Amino acid sequence: MRSCCTRLAVLTAALLAAGFVGPAASGQATIGLNFNGTNLSQLPALNAGFEYIPPDTQGAIGPNHFAEFTNGTFAAYNKSTGALVGSRIALTTFWQNAGVTGLNLDPTVGTGTTDPHILYDRFSGRWFAATIDTPQSGVNRVLVGVSNSSDPTAGWKGFGITSSSSDVFADFPSLGINNDAIYISTNNFSNTGGSTNVGVLVVPKAALLAPTPNITGATLFDNQDPNTTGFTPAPAVDMDNGTGSIPLLSAYNVPSGVIKRSDINGTNTASPTLNTSRSLISVPAFGNPPSAHQSGANDTISTGDTRFLDSLVLQNGKIWGIENVNSAGRSALRWVRINASTNALEDSGVISDPARDLYYGSMAINDNGDIVVGFTGSSDSEFASAYAEVGKFNGSTTIFGSPMLLAVGTGNYNVTFGGAENRWGDYSKTTIDPNNDNVFWTIQEYASGINNWSTRITQISVPEPSCGAALAFSGLALLARRRCRTRV
Repeated sequence: MRSCCTRLAVLTAALLAAGFVGPAASGQATIGLNFNGTNLSQLPALNAGFEYIPPDTQGAIGPNHFAEFTNGTFAAYNKSTGALVGSRIALTTFWQNAGVTGLNLDPTVGTGTTDPHILYDRFSGRWFAATIDTPQSGVNRVLVGVSNSSDPTAGWKGFGITSSSSDVFADFPSLGINNDAIYISTNNFSNTGGSTNVGVLVVPKAALLAPTPNITGATLFDNQDPNTTGFTPAPAVDMDNGTGSIPLLSAYNVPSGVIKRSDINGTNTASPTLNTSRSLISVPAFGNPPSAHQSGANDTISTGDTRFLDSLVLQNGKIWGIENVNSAGRSALRWVRINASTNALEDSGVISDPARDLYYGSMAINDNGDIVVGFTGSSDSEFASAYAEVGKFNGSTTIFGSPMLLAVGTGNYNVTFGGAENRWGDYSKTTIDPNNDNVFWTIQEYASGINNWSTRITQISVPEPSCGAALAFSGLALLARRRCRTRV
């Protein structure tokens, strides 16, 4: 039986198709709190004099806090005021406080942990986090954390899980979740010159949520051939809290018009399995994104490749993903929507600008089909700035509005630490307020002065569903009233 939320979502889609309810274009959305998070210049004081590029911008909204996870830092902010709660701490300190031992704390060979991910699970009322650690040599670990409560400042329990049985370095983790478990995928690079492989770690949610949190029953799918899973297979964040399986999606070979789906099945059992037999999915072909332009002499910023950025979104039987691509010589954001049952591409589109590069996007979708995509944008006459676009999925088509400027870049950015690339990203995060489906929060990177990255945390509200129209059209007065309330 469909839930009230699902029934009204279907009804709203019908109203949209009939013209009774208009899409939530950017002009109708409103920006609420809009404040700075961490910046590059704050890191040396917390990390033995060291800075980090890229920041790997991550953060999520909870009942009362916005929690920020970047390379080098953890911070939490008051959801109502944007004020920092407590102190900003080093990422290594976060994991040490959570009880993880054996971290490499030698700043001459890299400090502790990197590639952070964090999310709030409204179904369990807890926060989950993941990073990798960086030992001086040998196999590294995936670090997994769960909060003690819905307050991200009230303590965490952390675990270090060896990433592979082979001598590899696990890199670029992605974090997904459903009712049964959390899922962390990694790209595993050989420490001895061998071939690259893929790993997927499954950690039962029940174990993490036990009175004494543990990782009993964790399963590692080790040494997977990228030809079967695809490189960087991102697991989904299941917004419907489903059970039994979770999809993973890899960009596979986007220049040839192919992406790849895999699944973890039996996630509600003690013996989950990795299924890589799903057919390849045909999509419009796009090349790797070019470097982004910015104002000033040092005018290129790395935009990475076509891998799916951050986690997928699984919502009402649809798998959504977003990636950087080359569109008419500019870096742009291509989104896809896959039917979770048939594995078919239902739709895709490109968010682009003929005069501006767009890169490192993240997306979230609510029950009503409202979509917010946050990203960085820059051009020959614009420093790297934070943006968002609001769209609407009406059950068949998806339409986006105009870009919303969240933070103006104020300086040319060229930080390489002697490397070949001017690194940016590698991802960002957009999440839905657990108390109100019509409020989104996005954390994006922008240039807050010459050679200084900063994060921008922004609250974006979209119009509530037109309850009056739904009531008049359907007669479901009680249903309409319930759906238009916020969560408490």
